[in-house]
Amino acid sequence: MRNKPLAFQIWIVIVCITVGIFLLVSLLLPPFLNKNLSRSIYSTIEQGQKTALRRGTEILPQSPSAIERDQEQQDRRAVKSFVLGRNGQPLTAARGIPANLADDIYKEALAQTTLSARYMLDMGDERVYYVIRKVSPMNRQFYYVSYMWDTYYKDLMNSLIRQLVALTGILVLLSLFPAIWLSRYLSRPLVKLGGFVKSIADRQWNEPLAMNRKDEIGMLADSIEIMRERLKRQDDYQQTMLQHISHELKTPVMVIASYTQSIQDGIYPQGSLENSLSVIEQESGRLDKKINDLLYLTKLDYLAAGGQIRQEIKLDALVESVVDRLRWKRKELDYLIELAPSIIHGDPEQWVVAVENLLDNQIRYACSKVVVRLEEIRGGGHEATDGHAFYRQEAAAEPAPARGFALILGNDGPPLSEESKNGLFQTFGKGQGGQFGLGLAIVRRIAELHLATVTAANTSEGVQFRILLPVHP
Repeated sequence: MRNKPLAFQIWIVIVCITVGIFLLVSLLLPPFLNKNLSRSIYSTIEQGQKTALRRGTEILPQSPSAIERDQEQQDRRAVKSFVLGRNGQPLTAARGIPANLADDIYKEALAQTTLSARYMLDMGDERVYYVIRKVSPMNRQFYYVSYMWDTYYKDLMNSLIRQLVALTGILVLLSLFPAIWLSRYLSRPLVKLGGFVKSIADRQWNEPLAMNRKDEIGMLADSIEIMRERLKRQDDYQQTMLQHISHELKTPVMVIASYTQSIQDGIYPQGSLENSLSVIEQESGRLDKKINDLLYLTKLDYLAAGGQIRQEIKLDALVESVVDRLRWKRKELDYLIELAPSIIHGDPEQWVVAVENLLDNQIRYACSKVVVRLEEIRGGGHEATDGHAFYRQEAAAEPAPARGFALILGNDGPPLSEESKNGLFQTFGKGQGGQFGLGLAIVRRIAELHLATVTAANTSEGVQFRILLPVHP
């Protein structure tokens, strides 16, 4: 069924619905008609009986000509009548009524307690409906019996079923045309969407998808357009990243290759073998760090797809441990550290990397001091404990969460230029001195994985980096 054309599938559905309705009507119609037609037959019999009595029809035997005229009139109405005397013998002709049935009718008449009563009797494949009414002309009691066969009912049912079958067949044939129209109406946009998706598979995603619809097909088109935009952005990002990677890796590789070749030729670019090898070692370290950062950034993208680790972290202890390990890089700096007790849920390894990258940035550019502060946020504000305006001055620049923690790292080095602030947290964003790197991009990705935000701003006393981390109940 799924491999058939859409027009055929729609037509089959319409045919099944039509046939289902026909079967349902066929099952429900007979009992419904039986009940209503039985009531109608009894009403017809009683009405004919009352009409005959109002006309003053003679109950006693009449002349043959009068009886024949009455029989003809009753045949036209399809209601026939006869009269039973007290001895149970028909006083008028009971046409089509067997003698044994007349006896049964007489017994029912004798047992009848009401003036008029309805009866029904099955005779083989036929059914007769009759009404017995007690009449007393000239103080003599008789039983006036009016009856009607179910021939009308059977003919009506057969006629209805024949008409239903014919109507169902016509509907089945006519349903082919709306099925073809509906299939084309539905398949036209689907074919367009299929061609558009194929062009996306062929990496031809510069042309937007325009389909002005508000139904489910329009929703599908909107989703495909969102996918196209994201794929295009991802492709642009990959192209840009590839260019930056090749540029960043080319320089240390070129330096290492040129220095190695010079040393093999007996030439020492830095004046001595030790100094030249030291440059090779430094460039190797740079190359190794860039590769490791690139691999870690790829790992974060993988974790974003569902491999994230969540466990309880004492953030203040983690930050303190990182500061103790990295402060030896520049022992001459003044480290101002204030850490409020903070417990979050996340990946400890990622937070170690994020704090290391941020702190390494502060140490690299600081002139005389580095500030590391961890404070609690309640009701959208920081719970400050002193007057260090250096790392609180621009706290309102980014909306704070209703409850969480703020990790603030600052230095008193040169301020950030507008150009560097715009691309600071982008992959291979250019920082101070025109250097490219992945460190701050990794920080931003880790913050996103923990639903946090990271910003950088110039303050009156230097540069401030701030991570706002919400605490979810």
